Amino acid sequence: MKRTKFVTSSICAILIASLFAPAIHAEEDADADSHMTGHGGAVASEDVHASEAGMAILEQGGNAVDAAIAVAAAQGITRPYSGGIGGGGMMLIHLVDEEEPIAIDSRSITPASFNDETYIHPDTGEIFPSAMRTSSGTSFSVPGTVKNWEVALEEYGTMTFAEVLQPAIDVAEEGFVADENFVRETTENQERFDLFTSTRDIYLNGDGSAPEPGDLIQNPDMAHTYQLLAEEGSEVFYEGEIAEAMVDTINDPPVVDDPDFEAVSSEWLTDYGVLEGDVTMEDFANYETVTDEPIHTDYRGYDIYGMPPSSSGGITIGQTFNMLEHYDIENMSSTEAWHHFMEATRYAVADRRAYIGDPAHSEIPIDELLSDWYTEERLANIDSERASIGQVPPGNPWGESNEHLTYDFGEEDGAEWNPQKFHRIDNGPESHPFDASFTIEDETGRIDLAERMDGRGSAYGRAAANMNPVEDNEVNVRVRADEEGYDQRLRLWLNGDVWQSGSSVPSNGYGLEINTETGELFLQRVIDGDLATLERIDYPVETEWHDLRFRVENNELKVSAWEADDEEPEEWLAVHELAEEDQLDEPLGRLMMSVVNFDYEQTQTFFLNHIETESVNEDSETLAEPSQTSMLANDATPPPETTSLEEEAQGVQADEEKRIKDEEDIVDESTIHLAASDDEGNVVSYTTTIVSIGGNGMVVPGYGFLLNNAVYGRTPIESPMHPNYPRPDMRSLSSMAPTLVMEDQSPVLTVGAPGSDTILTTVSQIMMNKLDFDTPLPEAIEQPRLSQRNNFNALAEYEENYLDAETEQHIEELEAMGHLFTANTNEQGIGAAVGIEFSEDGQVTAATEPERRGGGSALVQSEIGDNEVSAAALLQLVDRFAEEGEFENDEAIRALDVHLTSVDHFENQEDEGKVIDHMGGFKDLLNHQRAQDWISDDVYETLQEEADALIEEWE
Repeated sequence: MKRTKFVTSSICAILIASLFAPAIHAEEDADADSHMTGHGGAVASEDVHASEAGMAILEQGGNAVDAAIAVAAAQGITRPYSGGIGGGGMMLIHLVDEEEPIAIDSRSITPASFNDETYIHPDTGEIFPSAMRTSSGTSFSVPGTVKNWEVALEEYGTMTFAEVLQPAIDVAEEGFVADENFVRETTENQERFDLFTSTRDIYLNGDGSAPEPGDLIQNPDMAHTYQLLAEEGSEVFYEGEIAEAMVDTINDPPVVDDPDFEAVSSEWLTDYGVLEGDVTMEDFANYETVTDEPIHTDYRGYDIYGMPPSSSGGITIGQTFNMLEHYDIENMSSTEAWHHFMEATRYAVADRRAYIGDPAHSEIPIDELLSDWYTEERLANIDSERASIGQVPPGNPWGESNEHLTYDFGEEDGAEWNPQKFHRIDNGPESHPFDASFTIEDETGRIDLAERMDGRGSAYGRAAANMNPVEDNEVNVRVRADEEGYDQRLRLWLNGDVWQSGSSVPSNGYGLEINTETGELFLQRVIDGDLATLERIDYPVETEWHDLRFRVENNELKVSAWEADDEEPEEWLAVHELAEEDQLDEPLGRLMMSVVNFDYEQTQTFFLNHIETESVNEDSETLAEPSQTSMLANDATPPPETTSLEEEAQGVQADEEKRIKDEEDIVDESTIHLAASDDEGNVVSYTTTIVSIGGNGMVVPGYGFLLNNAVYGRTPIESPMHPNYPRPDMRSLSSMAPTLVMEDQSPVLTVGAPGSDTILTTVSQIMMNKLDFDTPLPEAIEQPRLSQRNNFNALAEYEENYLDAETEQHIEELEAMGHLFTANTNEQGIGAAVGIEFSEDGQVTAATEPERRGGGSALVQSEIGDNEVSAAALLQLVDRFAEEGEFENDEAIRALDVHLTSVDHFENQEDEGKVIDHMGGFKDLLNHQRAQDWISDDVYETLQEEADALIEEWE
């Protein structure tokens, strides 16, 4: 099928004027309103054409479900890089006749061929670079959006596929004007789009360049695809010609004749080309959506509804507000509110990453995570005066949290270490997730460490204890090595905070290192990433069991060591007094443990029989000062082949530079959200995604839509038992969070956003500002954002491009409380929220971004302040208030209806005098009814304002 290219903006004006129906066709985005208040139905989306498509459906008599699908279909044309039929989504529906909202999960599902070896280079055992995974057939999962639309229409809508898709078909055929956001996203993905013939044909010029603002973008292939869906339904997509085309595209990507892979990334392994998928028609035929009950939590009298797993939205936002409810947020300063908000999201996201995934493959402890007792457990970790230290561990929703660590490795042979004991176990860096393994053997902990590979600084593994941060404390461990005499180490860290990226060393902490090559123990400290050896102790931990006690107490490091069959000595083996420059600025921290191998040929296994930590205080058992030193002289040099700290740092730096380069090649993830409501009170909150901006970069030839790359990041870096370990037939964990807030069974607010896991903090921040501070929704959406998501480095993000003086002051005050920040430099900021706010007086406010991602489009059926005030509109308003029970008796309703019916007659006769005279009588009637307490003050004020507006219009 022939695909039409761009036409110049001068021709564009003629086409718009001559071809487009004004309700749904292309016009400059500058005409869009970011928020609008009025009555009747409402639509909020990121694009004016999409919002107009939804409003056209509402005007035709469709309900909110019909309108939402029309909006989504149009967004698939005008915002094709964020959502569309090549991906999946999460839809939350409120129907006035239903007791609870309805949740439809249409997340994409991995094909039967997808597993933990999909991204492993068969020759090197390394993970393929992120750029290759992002734009690959292997990253694809079977899309769910089309099935979602069909299910929603058949079960909850009122219109046909053909009716709701027609506005999008028109836009696809006749085109839309490229705005700055569309051009920016195209330009950012230009090199990878240029790899594929079908993508280049639609979204790039003949020379591979991106369009310019003002160009007309047409996609007749997409119009053809929608027409097929209108005529044949989802069957053509999952079992017919569209499915066949997707299988061909994934398994044999439409790569150009001379692809420039290095333009995409210098890390691309050009000999491999594009990684091909292995998907079958059966994978498509087996796809089903999941309709389920939503996640429900209470917050200060409000009912919050969100998506259940495989989305983390409902649980994580629910946990956040379960914690916030215990604080008097509305009477706090902004900085205090920010602090508690960021701490709540930090702990909620820690649980998200540990426990939430696809319920078809894992048991998700939903009730436990949202229980009152577990909320209390998490709150015990939050200090109202200071931020938490480092990346916090998940809690234990099945039992009490660990104040200290005690672990005897009592699981079955071959099992992995208990994640309730060590919450963060890294088997190596993301590019080499098989450096180490942490398993059980004969009731001992076993750590297997692979040899160092050529081109790498080391092989390593690491684990962080699940315990509360403490100051003076000690660790006791029984340990042995399988081999000695090789350049390998085991490190115990007290008062640790977060791991340095690509390193076996934390950013801050005190260390005891077992060096199997030199037969020594090393006392170390690391401050802000600077590692130094404080003392070397002549004590070999050999292949026999040894007990070690390592203590931090009153700015001293103390070590005791002895063979396991002996009694502990009465004296410390070594005591080192910390110089002032070697003392941590923040002494609170946790036990962390790492193993590292600098040897290119020899593997190593360490065994631990028992490990425990405890706080040290004045009642703690102590030992005598050492009567003779075991410390080596400062000029005693280790064997020359032993890796020095400088060499280790150089290796870490080299590995880190490679990791940073790989991370830079990751395309920003995004989704797209919409909200729709109708004049009956039905509401839809709907988020869709193709995951990365532009998905996997491949347009299905002849059908015009981009495909998702839902599992480009699902590499085997977690335990095989983890909910999101790569496996077939899996819905990958999602952050999509369409959310609905109700009060007394009436909608108050619906909101959602794009932005990967920032969705969770964006939606929660908007909700807190609205529910606790009564901030109007448009203002709550526009405010600068902070996002704390318990990342590896514990840093929270702020929006560099949307930072104002007030937020900058908050950040300074939060930093004084121990919060750590980094700038999010994305031009589009963090997320692009849209939503609808519902007022008690029947007004609705559709709200979108004024600037982020180019701004959005908000529409209502009858805007407050429009010149379209009429008696007929007032009659509809009275009827709505009557349905909502705002009148005390039927007599009041009848009197108003009779009066307005007369006014409507005089308006049709264009009898100005009688309209004005009878509207004066209508106002008198309102005064009488309020005096009798037949109507509420809110209804009275609304109707008086509308009456005044009508009188003013006729005058």
